[in-house]
Amino acid sequence: MKNIKKLTLFVVAVLACFMFCNNVNADNAYSITDPSIAISNPKAKQTYYVGETLSYKANVTNPWSNYSLYPYVAIASEKGKIIDQKLFDLVDIGGKANISGSFKLNNVTPGNYLFGVVLVALDGNTVKDEEKDAGNVIFIKNLKAPTKLKTKGKKKAIKISYKKATGATEYYIYRSKKAKKGYKLVAKTKKTSYTNKKLKKGKRYYYKVKSVRTVNGTVISSYSKNVSGIAR
Repeated sequence: MKNIKKLTLFVVAVLACFMFCNNVNADNAYSITDPSIAISNPKAKQTYYVGETLSYKANVTNPWSNYSLYPYVAIASEKGKIIDQKLFDLVDIGGKANISGSFKLNNVTPGNYLFGVVLVALDGNTVKDEEKDAGNVIFIKNLKAPTKLKTKGKKKAIKISYKKATGATEYYIYRSKKAKKGYKLVAKTKKTSYTNKKLKKGKRYYYKVKSVRTVNGTVISSYSKNVSGIAR
């Protein structure tokens, strides 16, 4: 059984690269459909960020009256490189299966990817040259730090503002008395501005901001460029 699964995994990996990547690129489409496969997640054109967890779910129905099958899921890049994959348990003739799981999107190069499901026919111990496939194109991006930081001095306070970062749900504000080191977290906010109070009059403070996203797990960007201000 282990040898069958290894062979099946190799076959469907080749099929995934050929069918998914070539068909999607050639047709400039965002999904491939098949009546025997219903993918409920991820949706076509859904955006994820590096470091997030992609949760997937699909329902499959065996379309063959004389073969059992193995369901296989994978994420493949535009160039056909599979970054993660999983082979599920055997589905008998006339059978159905709900398949679900998750892929951690760590160390992934930002770009367009295809999440796909392949059904590979099995006749006894023989992998047949027949398959069904379906898939959705997804976008994977890096979460970027906020830009266009500005400060405004107030009475014993400094207001810092910045441009909203795409995909961010929250921001972490860091402060230091030196430009190049010593930054410590002073606030968490969902707004694009923050007023740092109880500061020393006439003192210069330096700030950096990180974008945070808490949708499919927690992702934190790198630091923004620093900006400084003087409390009045």
